[in-house]
Amino acid sequence: MKPNQMKTFIAVAEEGSIHRGARRLGISQPAVSTTIRQLEIHFGVPLMSRGVGGIELTEFGTLLLARGRALLSDMGRLYDEMSHLAEGQTGSVTVALSTATSAALLPPALKKFRDVLPSVDVMLKESSFSAAISALTEGSVDFAIMHVLPEFECPEGIDQVFLSKMPFIVGMRASHPLRNSKSITDLIDADWLLPPTSDGIPGTLFNAVFGRHGFSLPVCTTRCDSVGTALNLFAAMDLVGFFSKPLADVEFGRFGLIQLEFAEEFPFYHAVILKRRSMITTVVAQRFMQCFIDDAPAKD
Repeated sequence: MKPNQMKTFIAVAEEGSIHRGARRLGISQPAVSTTIRQLEIHFGVPLMSRGVGGIELTEFGTLLLARGRALLSDMGRLYDEMSHLAEGQTGSVTVALSTATSAALLPPALKKFRDVLPSVDVMLKESSFSAAISALTEGSVDFAIMHVLPEFECPEGIDQVFLSKMPFIVGMRASHPLRNSKSITDLIDADWLLPPTSDGIPGTLFNAVFGRHGFSLPVCTTRCDSVGTALNLFAAMDLVGFFSKPLADVEFGRFGLIQLEFAEEFPFYHAVILKRRSMITTVVAQRFMQCFIDDAPAKD
């Protein structure tokens, strides 16, 4: 199996038809059809069914699409690493980060990395936890910097490296009627603005804060997956939310928000590096990860 064959298969699978796949690649339809047949002969299984409306992947084709994307990403990293070894200063690295970890850990790590390798292309992707895991599995990012609760268990095939503890706080605008609250119980009937539940992690914190003290969960919640939109909503409305302490330190003054002090203890998140176990880390990605490790706050 050759890389170009895999690229052809992926193009057809993503476009949903041989015609559109051929147009995307700039080659003839017969050439694309021949490549698909060669792959089916190579693996000994049908990869797609063809109909008037286009193609539909078989279970074998679905597997090949997922693995093929990861293989091509790994090959791209191999070429980057070869270039880096040959020239010493080139290559690329792609990192997925949660908003909380980017506010706390990214600036010093990126500065240190840039001081050492100024010519490397760096792509930073703000990402939810679930999106980061998908990107790692597909091989579209080199590694991810995420925040997880201490009891978090990595999905199969993903490894984690602990960086530091990360405190979370409750915040609201300075004019909020509940700004003098001293207990989390005072906020049970408040309007909460939270990240999407599909992310898993924020919902877990919400449950941990209220559940560990035996309190009922608030029922009035709105979900928002954009940090910028959320901050503007907090500034304009009487909403309550959880924030990482580093993000609060950076943004609260600008948006007129305040941190509440409570008698109850809140759980800490762990800031971690996540990476795909089966992926060979490139030299530049390893250097960038080491910058995060070296510049992480105290781990106690």
